[in-house]
Amino acid sequence: LGLCLWIYPSLLAALAMVREKESGTILQVYASSITAKEFIGGKVLAYLLVGISECLVLLFASVLCFDIAFIGDPTPFIIGTLFFILSSVCFGTLIGTRTTSQSSAVQAVATGGFATALLLSGYLYPVRNIVWPLSLITIFVPNRWFVQLARDTFARGADWAYDWYLPIFLLIGALFFFLIASKNLSKMQLEI
Repeated sequence: LGLCLWIYPSLLAALAMVREKESGTILQVYASSITAKEFIGGKVLAYLLVGISECLVLLFASVLCFDIAFIGDPTPFIIGTLFFILSSVCFGTLIGTRTTSQSSAVQAVATGGFATALLLSGYLYPVRNIVWPLSLITIFVPNRWFVQLARDTFARGADWAYDWYLPIFLLIGALFFFLIASKNLSKMQLEI
């Protein structure tokens, strides 16, 4: 669930941003009175809805095919999932503002998103087994916090008392990616 919700929404958002550059329609945004935060916010909202629908399909398939059920309180997972998808989409828009072609956007999402989500999140092996310099990087990988949240909700039966900080970390990651993406885009706009 964490890998799919990290890769696909971020990839779609990055490709949408790059398509704007390649087709030249981004110039209309630069010339308009819309701010970079408003433009990024519109893109994020659209792909957030795509990510939420993907999440619902994945959860439905998990329950139907694998008989997975909530053991713990589902509200931290639901709120954390919303923030995680938001973080994924904001990461994709950040990649889209930094790249100039669709192939480079795909490579950046694969390298920066998939590799960290797979290797530094605790998905394949515990985070405590990651060597010291790389273990510091895991703090900034949103998938680490989502994997922990999903395990706590579906396998360990945790509730808000145990997982209160995980949605906060996911929201901080989303805000961080959003602010950097809007700063990158605002550098391209002319001051009026």
